[in-house]
Amino acid sequence: MNIEDRIKSLYPLVEDIRKVSRKAHYINARMLYAKYKHSIEGKKLEEIAKDLGYKEHSTIINLLRRFDSFWDTEEGFIQDWYFISGDSELEETNKLKEEIKELKAKLSKVEEVFPDIYKLSETRREEVVNKVNIIIKATLKNELGRQKEIR
Repeated sequence: MNIEDRIKSLYPLVEDIRKVSRKAHYINARMLYAKYKHSIEGKKLEEIAKDLGYKEHSTIINLLRRFDSFWDTEEGFIQDWYFISGDSELEETNKLKEEIKELKAKLSKVEEVFPDIYKLSETRREEVVNKVNIIIKATLKNELGRQKEIR
């Protein structure tokens, strides 16, 4: 299945990604197409612009910037990208997200992790809680960094 067929399977309302339209599903389809052609196939911006019927490559630059913005805010869009790009790491990423949720739930209740925490002095207890919070933040920061590398 080629890139355009994959996009059409995600966005059935998109008859042709080259159609001039500002509807969201057309824009999303063009963003995915441009990102795929540029990142996966290594096509130059000018080639992608010509392929989509644009006069200049500046529109492709804008699509790629919007892609990055959508990546940070739209969960469904990330899954669309994994489908389009044929990225087999989607399942692994979802597993990691689940593990993070589980860790956050466990570590939010420090007494579950360290049942004797209330036997410590208040100062020492605060130190333990702060260290646990640092570990949580570092783990999340590392995981987010790994997910951005996947992208």
